[in-house]
Amino acid sequence: MENSYPYYWAHLINVKNNVLTFRTYNNDITMEYNREIIFKVISSCNGVYSYNIVAKNIAEDTKEDIKKIKAIIDDLYSLNILVDSKKQMEFAHILTNNPSLYYQHLNNNQVIQLQKNHPNYMLPSKNTLKPKDTKESYFMKLLRKRYSCRSFSDRAISTEKIFELCKSAYSSEVMPVASAGNLTPLSI
Repeated sequence: MENSYPYYWAHLINVKNNVLTFRTYNNDITMEYNREIIFKVISSCNGVYSYNIVAKNIAEDTKEDIKKIKAIIDDLYSLNILVDSKKQMEFAHILTNNPSLYYQHLNNNQVIQLQKNHPNYMLPSKNTLKPKDTKESYFMKLLRKRYSCRSFSDRAISTEKIFELCKSAYSSEVMPVASAGNLTPLSI
């Protein structure tokens, strides 16, 4: 686990009476101990930070022994609540029959060095397919006009308007996006 980059992928489906229930591919897993640390672990495991960095940061934050944190991370790995993000990416490349840009055994520093040595690796090649020139669709025009607002008023938005927005964007009637297990998770 020491060379892994943990990624939280299981679904936390229930939090009741200090008991956490996770859903994995094979079954539901219930955990009764170390709830606060487990929450910190799953929120820190985004596949970007290494096993050691995640353990060190959580140990510093919680003032717990780093060995205890590593044992919890190891347990979450063994229960398939955490996976190694590098292995997950490798499987994605295998499933799509696309080669990985980097070899599995490279660490972050080696990837950064490779990117510095080959800064144009994402530029289009002579063989890049280009779409035919066509008239821009109405939808594409709307996308081009889209912008993000970072200046907000203090006026409250009614619950009804929030519900209407969520319903039109993400309801079971519309089903605008696919999701694993058709669980359509949504956080507000």
